[in-house]
Amino acid sequence: MINHARTLLLNANGPHEPVPGVAGDEYIPVYESLALTAPFASVYRVLYGEAPDTVGSLYRTAQYMAILHATEFSAYLAALDTRITYEPRNSAAMSAGYYGTRVSDYSGQRMTVVGSTWNAAAKLGRAVTTWQATALTTSRVEVQNLTTGASSTQTRVAGTPLRLTDSDLMFTLDGGPLTPDDYWRVVHTTPVAPDLSALMPALVLPSSDVTLALYGTELGDAVEPYKTFYNLAQHYALPYQLSGVLLAYLYRLEALRT
Repeated sequence: MINHARTLLLNANGPHEPVPGVAGDEYIPVYESLALTAPFASVYRVLYGEAPDTVGSLYRTAQYMAILHATEFSAYLAALDTRITYEPRNSAAMSAGYYGTRVSDYSGQRMTVVGSTWNAAAKLGRAVTTWQATALTTSRVEVQNLTTGASSTQTRVAGTPLRLTDSDLMFTLDGGPLTPDDYWRVVHTTPVAPDLSALMPALVLPSSDVTLALYGTELGDAVEPYKTFYNLAQHYALPYQLSGVLLAYLYRLEALRT
């Protein structure tokens, strides 16, 4: 199928046409997402997080595909299907201009968010967090984290910023007393964490059932191409290490699919 390896890795239902303005979004052919068995579900959680959102998943997938196309072992991708409609090293999903904080004001006062380098729940794989701040009185504000469901009620004190619930982000409201029922909506989009190199220990030395599921019954003595993938995963350089894990994972998913 078109974009075969990427479709397997993302494991999202298709057909899907890329949405303009959504970084990293690509064409998915007719495809039914696979129900992952326990070992492969473990690999997926390391690769994408415990509860990734769409933007986070697309960001990670763009990173992984760039890695996979960066070495001579990218030939294993074409062996699945040569039809690739995305730019292998497309950096749109990793462009700094796509990320940041957007505030929508539904009041007469301007909100300013401070500390936009905060990264949402790294283990979850989320890229987007949304809040709503609502004026309850002339000085009291309820701040709801619409992504996590948590909320807090805070008192506005001159010169002291308020906190966006469940985060390290702070905000200020310019002007005089608040008008009850006025509200502000904040959408914060950030690249997911951690860095790829921080994922490798859990991928190179996973639990024995995951290792056996990826590479075969005997470590280092698996049949091809899994023996090659296993050796790659032991390489000193990150692109080769990660390619070994990803290729083994992709080829096992292809076997599961067929």
